[in-house]
Amino acid sequence: MRVEGFFDEVVISALAMAQADSDRGVLYGDRRAVIAEGLAALLDNIAEDGWSDRDWEGAGAREDPIVCIAGRNELDLAAAWLLRFLLRRHGRDVVVYSPDAASTFNLDRLPLKGAPVVCLSLVSTNSAARARYLVRRIRRQARHARLIVAFWGQNFDAPEIADAVVATAADAVVTNLREAIADIEAALPSTRQEPELAKRSA
Repeated sequence: MRVEGFFDEVVISALAMAQADSDRGVLYGDRRAVIAEGLAALLDNIAEDGWSDRDWEGAGAREDPIVCIAGRNELDLAAAWLLRFLLRRHGRDVVVYSPDAASTFNLDRLPLKGAPVVCLSLVSTNSAARARYLVRRIRRQARHARLIVAFWGQNFDAPEIADAVVATAADAVVTNLREAIADIEAALPSTRQEPELAKRSA
């Protein structure tokens, strides 16, 4: 199984189950944090050379990176880390912001103006009202970005995806990492062209 499939079929599913426990009140914030830290350690262990840093909050990122914002809690943050890890394998620069950044006060202060893509990470929820509120706030800061809502772990069919796009006012709604990667890659210039362009300009 490729790493993308493992993340989608095993890790995202585990995060969705943990979120269900959190929703039932049997998994508290400290345990969510432990799960997130465990995932961070897993990513460090499987990362290739030079990718095992803990730069999850964007320090040192290049100008105008892709942005991923955890919408509610540590499990949303963990899913955002998975997306960041995979996008880095595609040569993309990604900044991940914690759930604290999604508060009204902090969201208005995030440096989103030049971001080409902003992804809102939400594990195992289809709360369109919460997502729509955050999308509206993000749009004020990132008017030209492609705005994606990731309802990780949901099993939407095509009509449900279309309804979710309308309900959230996002540009796209995805439910797994493969969809997210495909949508983001389609929205950005190919990194494979960079060496050739460099040769022509030499």
